[in-house]
Amino acid sequence: ALALAALSTFSLSTLEQAFIAASQSRGTWRKRLRLCALATMSLLSLLIFMLGLSALQDQRRANEQRATGEALATYMLGEFTDKLRPIGRLDLLDSMGAKALDYFSTSSDQDLNPAALTQRAKALQVLAEVRIERHDTKAALDALQSSDAIFAKLQMQTGLTRAILSTMGGNARLRGQIASSRDDWPGANAYFQQYLSLARQQLKLLPSDREALMAQSDAHLHLGMVAIYQRHFVLADQAFEESIRNTRHLMDGDRGGRLQKAGLADAYSWSGFSKEQQGQLKAAMDFYEKEVTIVRELHSENPSEILWASRWALALQNQVQLNLALGNDETALAISRQSEQIFQMVLARDSSNNARMLEMIMIQMRTQRILARSGTPVETMLALQGLQQVTQKMMQSPGSRRAWERVDAQLQL
Repeated sequence: ALALAALSTFSLSTLEQAFIAASQSRGTWRKRLRLCALATMSLLSLLIFMLGLSALQDQRRANEQRATGEALATYMLGEFTDKLRPIGRLDLLDSMGAKALDYFSTSSDQDLNPAALTQRAKALQVLAEVRIERHDTKAALDALQSSDAIFAKLQMQTGLTRAILSTMGGNARLRGQIASSRDDWPGANAYFQQYLSLARQQLKLLPSDREALMAQSDAHLHLGMVAIYQRHFVLADQAFEESIRNTRHLMDGDRGGRLQKAGLADAYSWSGFSKEQQGQLKAAMDFYEKEVTIVRELHSENPSEILWASRWALALQNQVQLNLALGNDETALAISRQSEQIFQMVLARDSSNNARMLEMIMIQMRTQRILARSGTPVETMLALQGLQQVTQKMMQSPGSRRAWERVDAQLQL
């Protein structure tokens, strides 16, 4: 119609021209309406896109902040554990550890990146270590189970990195310690073998990795301990020799740090115990004297840290046992009293620590039995009955009943 109206040779009436004009107006209006609708839809699409992008950015920032917070919490837990362990105040972490464990058990890890997941698994491992120190094995196993679940997820995402191998090794070590505390020697051996294997995998990635070398030495030490309780003394001696060799290698060129010295003292102590069990008493005493020299030096260098005082007292107890076996009762009594004095100081500063209280009862029991051999049976019986009352009370403590039952059984012999 518009084309016809535009032709000069074609004549239209007034009514027809009005009809065409009205149709043209409606067509223009519809076109503009379609354009407005299209523009509105485009604006809405853009708005939805911007809002979605903003939500993603907010979520990303929230995840980053949560990961940063968890990394800081992990660092603080690790630092506090390292600082509080030497002064015997891991009890100060009980409340913090319980809250952290509750948070990790209820917080989703779906949106965390591999680095954040590794941090969370490490935090759970630190919490497990604290609970083991407090003889709360159930809470420790819960934390380790959560940590292992994270590693199963991480392995599918990134494979086995050094950080993952290191923390997995730590988990295996703690599980081995728990199995040992339950006299599950096959289970403990399997976990410590896993610990050793993971340390060796770390060394394949970086042969100069000192942390992995120390873990390898520690794994040999624990495998030797398990071998002793299984009466496999040849295997035990071989494991201890390997641990001593590895630790000395780490200490080449310097006097070694506290961890290396403590590891070497442990290896000497268990080597002495193995020799003692085999009847090689002179060789055993040589190892025990080396142990005492190291831990006494550590105590001298760090007098404010009761860990080393505790280690010194317990190292002296090894010599007590050996002197009794050699018939040197007076020497054994003098050393036992020295050990008891040192441990009284330790317990005064860490009276809520059940593990240390258990060790103190053992020291006092040995002292009383030496006195009984020298002719004071009545006084000794009364003292042992007093110790038994303590053990029966402590047997009600959650998480440590088995350990106290062992001491109570020894007191009744």
